[in-house]
Amino acid sequence: MSSYSGAPYRTPDGPLLSAWIFNTTELNYNELNKWNLDSSVFGFHEDLLKDKPKPVIASYDRGSKPSETASIRANRRRPTYSAKCLKAATDEESNGSSSDSSDETATAKDIRQNKILQYRKALTKIVKVKTAIFHEKVRVTCSKDGKCIQWYKVKASEDDENKRQLIGTLPVSKITNFKTKVDNLRYLEISAGNNCYLFMFKTRDEREQWQNDFDSFVKFMNMI
Repeated sequence: MSSYSGAPYRTPDGPLLSAWIFNTTELNYNELNKWNLDSSVFGFHEDLLKDKPKPVIASYDRGSKPSETASIRANRRRPTYSAKCLKAATDEESNGSSSDSSDETATAKDIRQNKILQYRKALTKIVKVKTAIFHEKVRVTCSKDGKCIQWYKVKASEDDENKRQLIGTLPVSKITNFKTKVDNLRYLEISAGNNCYLFMFKTRDEREQWQNDFDSFVKFMNMI
């Protein structure tokens, strides 16, 4: 009966390790590696076995399989987004913000324009305007943008505003003061720098009403 001489064999009452594994052969080194024995115990130099590769043993969490572990790792990864998706989302937000701003701006503009239109109706009145070089009966009102007080020539047959002849303007931004004349309560004196404009109304009540509307109008224009 033949047997492989290199295979480990132990008699029932023999030593745990056979003497042949202590020979300095490649097979003996492999046997020592199997037993995880330190080479210094057997008198070998450490450098004889230090270059021998150690077996790689895959370890997994108890109760989990390799496929399950890979799935858990994949779930732990942070989501990634492409540059195109991020740009598209940013553009949508920008467009939304722009449209909201446009709506707010348009609404504010409409409110301001409607308010000026109300003042325009309230301030439209036929009065006499007197300056240092001018004295005439006119139709006074405010401009469509609210920046000026304007007066036109009065004609009985003239109903179209576009056909009216503009003969004077007073910028609201240049008005420094306005007050009632002490000696005549039907008159309203408006100062703009060194210039003075005298607005003469038919009655005191008419002057008071126009002055109140004019005061509110000037304050409104100074706020916008």
